[in-house]
Amino acid sequence: MNRKIVTQQIFIIILTACTHATITAPSSTSTPTETLVPTPTRTSTSLPPTATPTETLTPTPNGPLSEIIQQGAKMVLIPAGEFQMGSENGYNDEKPVHTVNLDNYYIDVYEVTNALYEKCVQAGVCSAPGNPNSFSRESYYRNSTYADYPVINVNWEQANNFCTWRGARLPTEAEWEKAARGGLKGMDFPWGNEAPVCRKGAENGAKFDDDGDCNDADTEAVGSYAPNGYGLYDMAGNIWEWLADWYGGYSSSGERNPIGPVSGGVRVLRGGAWYGDPDSLRVTARFHLNPDDQLNNVGFRCARSQ
Repeated sequence: MNRKIVTQQIFIIILTACTHATITAPSSTSTPTETLVPTPTRTSTSLPPTATPTETLTPTPNGPLSEIIQQGAKMVLIPAGEFQMGSENGYNDEKPVHTVNLDNYYIDVYEVTNALYEKCVQAGVCSAPGNPNSFSRESYYRNSTYADYPVINVNWEQANNFCTWRGARLPTEAEWEKAARGGLKGMDFPWGNEAPVCRKGAENGAKFDDDGDCNDADTEAVGSYAPNGYGLYDMAGNIWEWLADWYGGYSSSGERNPIGPVSGGVRVLRGGAWYGDPDSLRVTARFHLNPDDQLNNVGFRCARSQ
């Protein structure tokens, strides 16, 4: 099984950036406020018939909102409860399978886009990506054509700063995996066990290197493929996502709201990317990276406690 996250394989094209800023900055540098938007009950009706949902997003009348909107980013509630984290069929660092109990939390429906990240830059809080280009595009970050594409070429600190500015944080590894599973139990991918295809609209669709039409095809607009059972997009493919945790081994004991090792040298990445193979799209697949690195297949999404 080939892991294509190896830094030496990443093509970072250094070209003169032709920037076309089209995003209006917020009027102040203060911490943005959030808008709480109650929405109708969401259930796992989009799951394939072979996948068995184990949870629903059905808040009680006095319970938490199923969705919130924070500085233009929609977040959905992942309900509290236990799930089995890891895989006995994957790499050694995915073992052992262990029980994790998480409290309610919210997570972004989409990966953070160029447009949303630029708001933080214009507010004077975030720094611009280290490279304004993508793998195959000479102008990407401030090009309005790619406003709804995931921001890339940001390191861990830049991702963390953005989420903090928004009043959120990076997801923990346990939060990310539970969210990626979409309420399914023991499945390989966010949609079930069917092999991924790089085809928009497919239940098992994802942006990855399929050695065919999607070979080295660069990022795609967020939400281009089908969501999982929680209504989350691109939990498999498109870009690797920075997480809060330092990389380390799993405990065999049950855990509640784990946050990973207290220190380390590399941070966890999850989700696979446009440059990755199908194996890297599994919900249990783990990778790691120096937190200072800025790569053209790495971005992030945010989370927050309820």
